[in-house]
Amino acid sequence: MGGSKKFHSLDEKIDFFYLHEGMEINIYINYLKTISRYRRIIDKVRPDYIIDIGVNLFLETLPATLFKPIKRISWEHFNANVYHNYLINYLSKFLAVKLSDRLIVLTDDDKSIYIDRFNAKRIDTITCPVLIDEDNIQYNNTTNYALAVGRLVPQKGFDLLLKSWKEVSEKAPNWKLRIVGDGICKDELQQLAKDLEILDSIEFISANNNIQYYFKNSSIFIMSSRFEGFGLVLIEAKWFGLPIVSFNCNFGPSSIIRDQIDGILVEPENIRELSEAVIDLMNDPIKRNTFSERAILDSKRFSPTEFYDRWIHLLK
Repeated sequence: MGGSKKFHSLDEKIDFFYLHEGMEINIYINYLKTISRYRRIIDKVRPDYIIDIGVNLFLETLPATLFKPIKRISWEHFNANVYHNYLINYLSKFLAVKLSDRLIVLTDDDKSIYIDRFNAKRIDTITCPVLIDEDNIQYNNTTNYALAVGRLVPQKGFDLLLKSWKEVSEKAPNWKLRIVGDGICKDELQQLAKDLEILDSIEFISANNNIQYYFKNSSIFIMSSRFEGFGLVLIEAKWFGLPIVSFNCNFGPSSIIRDQIDGILVEPENIRELSEAVIDLMNDPIKRNTFSERAILDSKRFSPTEFYDRWIHLLK
């Protein structure tokens, strides 16, 4: 790990090592130092496998494991079409396909792209599980809260959500929108809400460890992303029985939401269609209850059991 921040607590059986303890650095600028430290950790731990969370890390794992009897697994969590830095992203994808022992992606759409674009052979789809230790969840259909969760960055499309909420708030003034998350766009989004004169119906809440409270106390979940790698937050919303309205962006929402069965998929970046779908659910508590019941049942396909079984099978 590059820095020294852990958002979640870890099991005491897990040993934690830092490549650059106490600091956040650019591993590409400090590339040779990073590889050297990486190799020293490998020599100390002597792992059978190295699993990269993101194929970009293969650019460090490959030289760090040269001439070592270690199997390399690249576990991609991003959309296959996303290239923040074309050279680095393309090179890491190409090398991971050709030289890793296995490439794992989150959706079949991503798998198809890797096969078509890179002729990937050793590739599997393993979706993320929902890891919420709570049973007998009851959907709360009595609140007038809609919920959105995610990093406040352009990818997540919260600017589109706020513009859509302008129309929602005019037709459903008794409803409020909670946005849980932090990011570089927070000040910009708060100013946009002010400019749209909807700030009174919006709650901006910093990311925290009590996210379950907001799932339990909301009646609708909204996702406005421009693109996704998968959309784990959608699975979490389904687990709590929340009816979902989401842009049908690439990739993830159509693999998780069953349109007009347990949620509503709308045209990507279509602000008007998003607001109409949200208002439709607000005005129809019977539909919300029906969607909720179906969502809870369907969420079981994302239980940890299958996820664990797939990974154990792969590692064996």
